[in-house]
Amino acid sequence: MSRIPVVHLSPAATVREAAENMAMKHISSIAVSQDENEALIGIFTERDLITRVVAEGKDPQSTKLADVMTKDPVTVTIDQTVLQAIGAMRENDLRHLPVIKDGKLVSMVSVRDFVGHEIAELDHERELAMDYWEHIR
Repeated sequence: MSRIPVVHLSPAATVREAAENMAMKHISSIAVSQDENEALIGIFTERDLITRVVAEGKDPQSTKLADVMTKDPVTVTIDQTVLQAIGAMRENDLRHLPVIKDGKLVSMVSVRDFVGHEIAELDHERELAMDYWEHIR
C-alpha cells in the first residue's frame, strides 16, 4: 500500500537524526532496528517527537531513539486485509502501522494511505451509481 520506502535507524541514533531523516524524506515515522535486516524493535513517529521529546523538554541532539520510541509496536502481516489493518489502527489509536512479511518489516502504512484507498472506493461506487441512474432514466 505504502509506496515510500521504510527508513530504518538504530536505537542509538538521536532524535535529531530521526527528525532530519523525516524532514528530508517527507515521512512521519522511522522504523527502529539494529539494522535493516534485523527485527523491528520500535517505531519513532511525529507524535513521539511531540509528546516524548518536545513536551518533556528533552534535547533532540542527545536523546536516543531507544529512550523515546514506541517499543514493540503493533504490526500487521502482509497477508492481512485493509480492514484488519484499519481495525488495528483504530483499536490502538495509531497513525502508522508496520507491515511484516516473514518476520521482516516490508512497509509502513499510515492513515493517509487508507484515506486514499477509501476515496478511490467511493469514486468507484459513485460511478456505478451514476451508470445505474443513467440506465433507469
